[in-house]
Amino acid sequence: MPRRAQLVESAVNWYYTVELSPGKHTSGHSHANVAATRALLRGVDLSSAECLDIGTQEGMLPVLMKRAGARYVAAYDRLDLAERIAMVKRAYGVDFDYIGGKGLAELPAEMQTRSHRELDVVVFSGVLYHMINPLGGLALARALCRAGGVLLLETAAMQGREMALHFNAGGKLYGMFGNFFVPTTACLDYFLRMLGLRPVRGCHIGDANDGSIVRVAVLCRGHSAPCPLDAADSWPRHPNVMANFRDEASVQWDRLASSRPDVGLRPLAAGTSAIEDGMGLYDWVRSAAPYVFDPRDTALTLDSAL
Repeated sequence: MPRRAQLVESAVNWYYTVELSPGKHTSGHSHANVAATRALLRGVDLSSAECLDIGTQEGMLPVLMKRAGARYVAAYDRLDLAERIAMVKRAYGVDFDYIGGKGLAELPAEMQTRSHRELDVVVFSGVLYHMINPLGGLALARALCRAGGVLLLETAAMQGREMALHFNAGGKLYGMFGNFFVPTTACLDYFLRMLGLRPVRGCHIGDANDGSIVRVAVLCRGHSAPCPLDAADSWPRHPNVMANFRDEASVQWDRLASSRPDVGLRPLAAGTSAIEDGMGLYDWVRSAAPYVFDPRDTALTLDSAL
């Protein structure tokens, strides 16, 4: 069988639609969340950056980050998709570290062995609502982003002011397939800031009315200590609280401080907006127009760029 025919035959049931040779695509899907993630990444200066994509599937974002000038990119997924990753690397002529088939709790130590423990850019897109421990999972991702770096979170969230994680009992809230908890936008904001992640930009897809589930993509600036929205809220900074994140999720607060310059931000990409100081995610979602994505941004093609 000719090599191209073998390539197409082995490219069924992929997560992403990927062009592997001119005009030949995998049988992936069109996921709107990756379009929102790409929009925010366009506003990040990736030149010479050290980056990590958590939940990479077939490596769409690592390819795009390398093309945007990133010096080092690691791609992680709990599934072992090494054969697909190898196909994508060959098709796009790029190379990046791949870590597949390991639990997320193993990732900080794995990155330490690769001498890339605190990175400039961490992407955590389309993962949080699949986790049985969403706050712990977010903390593990946060542990890998240095102060002055940026973490890009994209997730399903429920627009609401209450501090709540809504459980997807019976699959009735947000689909059947491995979806467990949907945070409110206010709760998500609190999670981020108690982990020293200050939201600075974002875009969202969907209705912003209270009780509606939206897809929210948020670019956060990393700090070396909690940065609560309410400056009088001392609980996130309590030594016992900070110690719990250190001991249970590898958030080494003292190691997050960095002498490297802050990762630079480019002008806002179309459809994204700034999150002003003092504004929580609930109020930002209410005020920002929904993101209208280009369907082409849900696929990886041979001529793709961020």
